[in-house]
Amino acid sequence: MPVPFVSPSAPADPSTLHPLPLDTTVGVLLIGNFIALILYGLNLHQVYRYISLYPGDSRWLKGLVALALLLETLSSAFGAQTCYHYLVTNYFHPEALQSGVWSLNMYPLLGGLAMVVSQSFFARRLWIFEPRYRPAVILSVICSSAELGFFSAATAKMFIINNSDDIKPLARLLPAAFTLALVADLLLTVSLIMVLRRSRTGLRRSDTMIDTLIRYTVNTGLVTG
Repeated sequence: MPVPFVSPSAPADPSTLHPLPLDTTVGVLLIGNFIALILYGLNLHQVYRYISLYPGDSRWLKGLVALALLLETLSSAFGAQTCYHYLVTNYFHPEALQSGVWSLNMYPLLGGLAMVVSQSFFARRLWIFEPRYRPAVILSVICSSAELGFFSAATAKMFIINNSDDIKPLARLLPAAFTLALVADLLLTVSLIMVLRRSRTGLRRSDTMIDTLIRYTVNTGLVTG
């Protein structure tokens, strides 16, 4: 026997239904969460391979990998909670789209922390490999610190604002944070490429290995950073 549909006790007023376009709000959020979960699966695979191939790495480096995985796990969990909040808990209350939720508000801070963790790995590598590029490392660390500050401020603002119309502060904070992140990534990636190019020996086998390291640096440092 089919279960009869029970409408909510206090249905939303028809005039308030869908106050915001769904395609550009929860639709984008849902698709972005799907893509993020796919990337999270790739991260899990990378961590598994790292543990299998490099068991002798230092505790500091292993802790850095564990911290990066923890941040990615939290980001995926918060994304799922955000989708559940808007699409399930508030299914009959579309006006909830005009208000934020704590899990969504934490996104800028989590993203900033993940970027800083990734940049710190490359900064340490460059600091050890080539002392002449340490000024670039120091400048990238300054950019990373400022970037994390902007992301933290964006998270704080998202907790303070009450509705989706009051987002002008975010329009300034987030672009500034992403610009600083890009500058830090460029400094580290270009510096590492220059160090590797100067390491060429003229031997085909060695140069091929260096070319592979350069491609790895670009893929992990600039593209994924």
